[in-house]
Amino acid sequence: AGQAAADWGAHARAAAEVAGVATPGRPRGVGRALNITESDLMAMGHYVFYLDEPFKLILTCLPKVGSTETVKLILRMAGEPKKTWRGKISSARVHGIPQRKDHLLSRLSPAEAQRRLLDPEYTRAVLVRDPLERLLSAYLDKIVGQRAASGASRSWWDMNKTVNSYRLRPGRAKPTFHEFATWASASPWPAIPEQELANPLGYNPYSAHPFVPWGPRPPELKYYNSESNPLNIWDPRYAKRLGDPHWRGQTHLAGLHKTAALYDYIIPLDKAQEGMRALLEGLPGGDAWERFGASGWGTDGNLSFMEKAGDSHTTDAHRRLHDAYNNDIDLMNRVAATYWEDYVTFSPHLQWPEAVTFWQVRGQRFAYDEPNA
Repeated sequence: AGQAAADWGAHARAAAEVAGVATPGRPRGVGRALNITESDLMAMGHYVFYLDEPFKLILTCLPKVGSTETVKLILRMAGEPKKTWRGKISSARVHGIPQRKDHLLSRLSPAEAQRRLLDPEYTRAVLVRDPLERLLSAYLDKIVGQRAASGASRSWWDMNKTVNSYRLRPGRAKPTFHEFATWASASPWPAIPEQELANPLGYNPYSAHPFVPWGPRPPELKYYNSESNPLNIWDPRYAKRLGDPHWRGQTHLAGLHKTAALYDYIIPLDKAQEGMRALLEGLPGGDAWERFGASGWGTDGNLSFMEKAGDSHTTDAHRRLHDAYNNDIDLMNRVAATYWEDYVTFSPHLQWPEAVTFWQVRGQRFAYDEPNA
């Protein structure tokens, strides 16, 4: 069985390299020093899924990178009822399905999670997305999103009532994409001007920059309440979750800063269909694509997995990318510089924008970052 898995793995990597979605020459030796901790499992959270026999697959599903569809795939392969992954089920429903918890790597002990991450018989895959496009998708979904008709702004944190709950002041129009991208590409400090926010904060809650570990107690703590924390008791772990995951750098999600070198497949979203097909065809048995990917997807169940994903994504960010940035090189510089770690970590699968020169923006300060600007 072990040799068969190894043979299928070699076949899979060869096919995927042709498709341009594998990681040629992946440095397996990096894993020898891997030490998964409880903090790592917390970071992996609800992003990293695993399937044991017969597939031996680890699939990381990042927000705003086709995660709804990839979670559906995991549920289907795991033999969960069709109602949990059928085409018409909403995104919110998919990410709230209790059955998905049974397949989260973070539910294991650190030792068991580490064993699977290092086991050569397991195949590890992650979908990634160009940061400029991903930020636009987050804006269209989470800022414009469900309140577009009412003209009010919204955010993921507004909906989930977490410790980082914040909103723009009443009557404040939705931020334009240029405003949002400027805030996202600014550092956590100083704060967005107080007149912009309903509840003034001591930092910029829209920033995509990683917040310092064990950051200061958020001044908006009094707005946080939940059944699990009825007395608003401050837990310093929340200080690591100040950045919104929908536009936080992909390298800083799911423990990828520590495990990215272990992945066999790094699949760009614009090559999702061919990449996922190569992945499934390379799993033990060789029939996973025919069983779970070739049919049954789409609203009417007549598409293959991720078919036309690049053209028919809900927020259609790829089509609107050119219009949103409007050839604003300074804005593209800001955003690309903010996510430089994504480009470096997932190169060559993510390509640095041609219009942006890395060495010109590295370490550059922008006017918005100046306290008195």
